[in-house]
Amino acid sequence: MLNREVTEEDTDSGSAGSAAGEALLLVEEMLMQERSFQTTVVRFCGLVGYDRSPANYLGRMAEISDPGQPMNLIHRDDCINIITEIIRLGQWGEVFNACSPGHPSRIDYYSKAAEIGGIELPPVNEGGEPSPFKIISSSKLEGALNYRFIHPDPLQSL
Repeated sequence: MLNREVTEEDTDSGSAGSAAGEALLLVEEMLMQERSFQTTVVRFCGLVGYDRSPANYLGRMAEISDPGQPMNLIHRDDCINIITEIIRLGQWGEVFNACSPGHPSRIDYYSKAAEIGGIELPPVNEGGEPSPFKIISSSKLEGALNYRFIHPDPLQSL
């Protein structure tokens, strides 16, 4: 169980969290070892912006579990600008986390999305043992690319 901020280096300690996560790490390693092309791995968090509105998903959610858990999100505008900067600066052979610096709670994010969308918020499940979480840090990316997020706070991007 992590329940803390994680960086690119945390994957060495088996924190991928699932079989799919382990498979992604293996693919990243294969790409980084390939010498016939230059590459950089960018680990994008949950994509938001434009047609990626949480209001589209709220109607299908049975409940909001772990309402206090932080969310890891990134706006599409930032994804495009980050890729552009990697290419422009020639930042090859790197692994970067790409996640907005703001990490709203699930309840804050979905409540605001429901309010803006004019839809009803699903029931909130506050019972049970909280699920483990990660707060994804993009500090390596911000430093290497001198990058400032266009949309640093996902709540302001709704």
